Amino acid sequence: MYIASVFAQLERETIAERIRDNMLELAKSGRWLGGQTPTGFKSTPIVYLDNELKERKMYKLEPIEEELNLVKLLYNKYLELKSLSQVEKYCLQNNIKTKMNKDFVKSKLKTILTNPVYVKATKEVFDYLEKKGITVVGEPDGIHGLYLYNKRKGKTDYKDISNWICSVAKHEGIIEAKDWLAVQMTLEKNKTLAPRLGKSKVGLLSGLMKCKKCGTTMRVTHRAYSKALGKAPHYYACKLKAASGKVRCDNKNAKGDDVERAVVDTIRNLSLDKDKLIYELTNYVDKIESQNTENEIQRINATIKQNEDAIDNLTHTLSLTQDSNTAKIILQK
Repeated sequence: MYIASVFAQLERETIAERIRDNMLELAKSGRWLGGQTPTGFKSTPIVYLDNELKERKMYKLEPIEEELNLVKLLYNKYLELKSLSQVEKYCLQNNIKTKMNKDFVKSKLKTILTNPVYVKATKEVFDYLEKKGITVVGEPDGIHGLYLYNKRKGKTDYKDISNWICSVAKHEGIIEAKDWLAVQMTLEKNKTLAPRLGKSKVGLLSGLMKCKKCGTTMRVTHRAYSKALGKAPHYYACKLKAASGKVRCDNKNAKGDDVERAVVDTIRNLSLDKDKLIYELTNYVDKIESQNTENEIQRINATIKQNEDAIDNLTHTLSLTQDSNTAKIILQK
């Protein structure tokens, strides 16, 4: 049994390695291999005949004109403002949303601005990617965009950059190579100049307070040092107000000491009146339970959507593979 289990594990690892190799080889051919499509594109199937005249299906990215116009706007704004914070403020002020209808944040903007899927592939772009240690595949023609594969390890971790593969895609790029490279240089320059953020231990309610006007989390800010107080007074300010330059929200800042004292006094008074404390806690529990029911429904719907996407991706992968062992594993999954 032990020997049989060892060989079974070896076979599983061999099949998994074969699948990874097959997927990477398909990636080098410029195919879209599934996953969440980047802003500006949707995945569409293409039916073709292989060498044995068998009908096969592959996928490519098809442009969504309205979203691509937004991408062009973001690149132009960054070239103009040269700051992710300023582009974020511009988007918030003009109520510009992501493809998921959410407010833009700096991390999402950076993802779009660094994605080679939008650039028209040229030798200069290839040279830039190779200097970073990325393997590039295909012939740059100044027309088509690029696909970046084998980048992530899980949802949050990234593989070593030497494992990344960038290949010429089937779709056309929309950003000129010189502009895309200028954006990358500015991003890298700003990264080295960015100040190191400190961790403030002031702010009893940090991460707990919400803005009454817009519902955004309040963050701790500091004023200049006060000799009278012997310290730099702190305030709670709405994040959305600061990010949008007071366009999306104009709620006043709250004095940290005053708010914290009021909260502490309220808790102290509640603890002295046990009946009132039990009444408030009971009401709070009822409120949380009703919210949890709604949140559970949303969570289940989100899980269903993830499973449907996973099934689509597996079906997509199945249509690309010619290995019978691989097909069995995918069908079982």
